[in-house]
Amino acid sequence: MRLFYLGYNQQHVTSCPRNMLYTCGSTYNTEIEDVIALENENRSDEGQDLDLTRDESDFYVYAGGSDVELLYNHANGEEQQIVYEEMDGGDYTRHAGMPAEVANLTNEYEEQTDKQIGGFQQNTVFFIV
Repeated sequence: MRLFYLGYNQQHVTSCPRNMLYTCGSTYNTEIEDVIALENENRSDEGQDLDLTRDESDFYVYAGGSDVELLYNHANGEEQQIVYEEMDGGDYTRHAGMPAEVANLTNEYEEQTDKQIGGFQQNTVFFIV
């Protein structure tokens, strides 16, 4: 018996084994995982113990993965909007808020967690084969 995940958004449909939930659903996995690690490191450097995870944050990817917007709720309940911009050489620059040059772009990929029902993303179907 195998459990499969079928998730879809406006741009594509994916079907993959549960243990590959993220690896087959997005071409921007590396960028998103890098941004999560950078934001956790940034918060740690500021003395805030934060263990941000992918399933509790919203992500919007722009410009072929060069700009990744991250939305999450801070421990005090305040929503944080952070944009990481990939620079030459692969390093990222952190922006608190949306930079003007990114604001007018259309996102190429998004992951949202605000539509969760019972721990699962709305429009998500699990089936057993």
